[in-house]
Amino acid sequence: MAIDVGSAQLGAAHPTSERIAGIDGVDAVTPVRTSLVRLQAGSASEYVVLLGVLPQSGVSVAGLSTAHLTPGDPYYANGSYDGEWTGELVLSEGAAGLLNATNGSAVGVAGQANASFTVADVQRASTASGAGQLPVAVVHLAESQAVTGGTASDTADQFVVATDTPAVKDDLAAVYPQSRVVASGGGGLSAIGTSKLALAIAVTAFVVAVVVGTLFVATALGLEVAADRATYATLLAIGLRTRSLAVVVATQAVAVTLLGGVLGLVLGGGGVVAANALARRYLTESAIAAYPPAVVPYGLGTAVAVGLLATPYLVWLVTRTDVLDHLATE
Repeated sequence: MAIDVGSAQLGAAHPTSERIAGIDGVDAVTPVRTSLVRLQAGSASEYVVLLGVLPQSGVSVAGLSTAHLTPGDPYYANGSYDGEWTGELVLSEGAAGLLNATNGSAVGVAGQANASFTVADVQRASTASGAGQLPVAVVHLAESQAVTGGTASDTADQFVVATDTPAVKDDLAAVYPQSRVVASGGGGLSAIGTSKLALAIAVTAFVVAVVVGTLFVATALGLEVAADRATYATLLAIGLRTRSLAVVVATQAVAVTLLGGVLGLVLGGGGVVAANALARRYLTESAIAAYPPAVVPYGLGTAVAVGLLATPYLVWLVTRTDVLDHLATE
């Protein structure tokens, strides 16, 4: 993780953040103010990297989630800096270890009696951020500006923007003409936003699941139908209609795929739990996979669709049953 606390500052960070958020293709944005400050917790007093941000859902900075900070920036109060002081602070494990701090610990800023914080969460920085065991603390931007002298011009060091649209690069460069736009988190900070790639992968996975599932079910049950043709011939000979047999075969196909769908949902849920547990242990504090309730009807609906798509082929096999041929063979 690259840390630069002496570079040129970007002014009007709050209104500029709103301006960038309004650009088409931008999924999330937060200004970031980087400072090196001495924090105190009990008898411990250590220097840490203090990051001021605008917390929002799905955004992480230096590998630390901002989910435990109040959304927005209450203390900013439209530039008056007299709003509610949240005093919320997220510590990396490295910073918490130096300060001997845990959730709920009181933390102060050396030399500033009025600047008090409370640890809202202690997190392990994700390895992808490059922060590792670096002592990092994340607070609201306005509160960071208040303790480091950035309120006069509402300054920040950089903006972290989440987007999947390369075309916004020119729009971002125009916000601060002398600034530089770096792709893929080149500044050492990371943000996770919504991804169109994920949607494309999901659609592709759905199509593949339906096609492969239909072919598999049609082949497997088709072999079963072929093996039971003698039984079907007997049923037809005693007066059972072909339509009735078709209904039986269709019901069998849907029942088999529905059972497979239920099994897939159970295994998928277990896989998500296992993946998140491993990720939290070795990579990051945040979940990397989700199992929303909508997955259940989606999975069962896909299973039923596979069964229905395989049915015409199975019914066709039943209708080709030659009663006389099979009875003569018997």
